Amino acid sequence: MSGVATVGSQERHGDFVHDGKDHLLPLLDAEGLKEAERCSMAPYTVEDFTADMLAKSGGRHDRDEIRIIVEQGYDTMKWLAERGVPFKLPLNFWVSHEGKDGVQDLAPGVPVVTRDYGRGLADAMWKAAEQTNIQAFYSMPAHDLIMDGDRVLGVQARSPRGFCEFYGNLILACGGFEANPRMRRQYLGRGTEFAIVRGTRFNTGVMLEKALAAGAQAQGHRGGYYCAPQDVDAPKMGDVKTLDKWERYSFPYSIMVNKAGERFVDEGEDELSLINSKVGAAIAQEQDAKAFQVFDRKTASLVNEKYLTHSTPIEDDKFEGLAKKMGINIDNFMQTVNSYNAATSKDKGKFDPYTNDGLSTTEDCTPRKSNWALPIDSAPYTAYAVTVSITFTFGGIKTNQSGQVLNNEDNVMPGLYATGEVTGGFYYG
Repeated sequence: MSGVATVGSQERHGDFVHDGKDHLLPLLDAEGLKEAERCSMAPYTVEDFTADMLAKSGGRHDRDEIRIIVEQGYDTMKWLAERGVPFKLPLNFWVSHEGKDGVQDLAPGVPVVTRDYGRGLADAMWKAAEQTNIQAFYSMPAHDLIMDGDRVLGVQARSPRGFCEFYGNLILACGGFEANPRMRRQYLGRGTEFAIVRGTRFNTGVMLEKALAAGAQAQGHRGGYYCAPQDVDAPKMGDVKTLDKWERYSFPYSIMVNKAGERFVDEGEDELSLINSKVGAAIAQEQDAKAFQVFDRKTASLVNEKYLTHSTPIEDDKFEGLAKKMGINIDNFMQTVNSYNAATSKDKGKFDPYTNDGLSTTEDCTPRKSNWALPIDSAPYTAYAVTVSITFTFGGIKTNQSGQVLNNEDNVMPGLYATGEVTGGFYYG
């Protein structure tokens, strides 16, 4: 009951079990159904979903939550679609390309995205809420819990006219602390205080901290977060006008270097949707949380169109000139490029930009590039300056299977519920 209409994450999608493209058609809006004719997608099975979650979380995630999502995920997405959430398949979501016969074969682990992303989701859900008897209080953020021992009686909200109190059962659905630079630095570590916030500026962790102070049990990976590479000139807070235009997801076809001119991450470790957060977090650890994605002419057609509309490319026909324009160590950059190119395969026939092609550098290349390791040797060369952008944080408060918040003694706190990213049992690592 914060009363603040928020944007949500700039990248809003849901991973759930499904039987392939035809199974997803009932979820799509009218435009999405037309776009689906240009796509193919294999099923995402229970086994696939479970294996991905195990790999992503290191086995730490809450098994009951995973079971519920497996059992009810598709029906929940259908419920949202029936209430006007405009879902579509992730056509050109990661990279701009056309597959065989103009049909894109999409990765099944990210089955649908919301049209207009976080803004589209928020707009649709507010519209659905306005058709009910739910009353919204704008410009009145939640400020504190109203407590009687372990029992939650309601919430105190603040406004320019003073505090207001609302009594009744309380559901915390206020996200994490991604918009709070103090908490980011405290829990997520060096470099994250510089992070661009991809979504709402209002997820500052206020009610998360209030709940913990009231005795709610902490749960989850407080030092973990979901992030991605973003253009260095992107707005510092989520912009509902430009939405996802600042994302920089074509890095698997580049080499990424830091301000010292050195590579620092495996740009092609796995399918993009599985590593973009890991790569974003790696950027956060570099000097000034800044890096450069460097492409050559061979992969220019694979650069997502978002790069071309919302960025300032750095271009040159020579590596020395490119490094000078990037403002990085020229000698280190030349050594990086030469050693990387020497470690790449000359068998360009194996290159497949749309699947893990196994085209890797040799083992003596550090860090190794596991897929899509073409040499960077065809001028002109283009670089894009990037930084880390944070979507949401992982750690939160513990709930039971009914969404009731548990205290430090593992007992229910009557009157208090929580859902979404303010809870902490789902994401780790």
